[in-house]
Amino acid sequence: MRLTILGSGSFLPNKKRNCSGYLLDIGEKTILLDGGSGTLRQIACAERSVLEIERVYYSHFHLDHIADFLPLLFTRKYYKPERPTKNLIVQAHPDFVYFFDNLIKIFGKWTVDPEFPAIFQPLIPGEYNYPEYKLNVFPSHHTPESLMYLFTETSGKSLLYTGDVDSCEELTKACRNVDLLLIECGNLSDTPMTGHLNPSQISEVIRAANPKQVLLTHLPPEVDDMDLAKKFDVNLFSRITIAKDLATFNL
Repeated sequence: MRLTILGSGSFLPNKKRNCSGYLLDIGEKTILLDGGSGTLRQIACAERSVLEIERVYYSHFHLDHIADFLPLLFTRKYYKPERPTKNLIVQAHPDFVYFFDNLIKIFGKWTVDPEFPAIFQPLIPGEYNYPEYKLNVFPSHHTPESLMYLFTETSGKSLLYTGDVDSCEELTKACRNVDLLLIECGNLSDTPMTGHLNPSQISEVIRAANPKQVLLTHLPPEVDDMDLAKKFDVNLFSRITIAKDLATFNL
């Protein structure tokens, strides 16, 4: 399993950090986790191709996580001289069908590839099995449609992507003993913020769930002007990495 950080930032424009987006390679499969504005350019910067992506998982519907959905469809249709060789499977909460159907109607021929179309498959919390991995889907406390994704490959290695999330029992349950916890840190203050985690709350999650490695992402711009390590216990911070755009992690 290999994770590539396409965007480790928030919705605020930032020279160092793009909006949320991640490539996850499991076996021969390439998955896109979220895709805010600029994700397609980041894929090119990572020397990868949008044509590698066979499946997309959206954690929720905020624009800093889904804004490059239409550009992805447009690019797949008109990519030359190469062409897609498989359909694109798009998965998210069932309510995403509203965006999917209406955007396709609005942009019509510019996004619809009759040869290799995008196909929406709704997800609800539960377990899903694919040849290369098992997927466990958990509800998330952020917006009503928010979901967290736990990927476990056949070797047993596991990764949980939280998307945007607040403290909740589901989060602790989902990331218990995972090999890599890709967790948002959208609030750098000591005061809790509804819908996002701060370092104190993340510390509580680590102590309760014991993930082996923790990767902080969805970071506000000011993170690069501060020593984030000071907000964590030194023993906890030994297993924490601050995500950077285009960095890769192998499990």
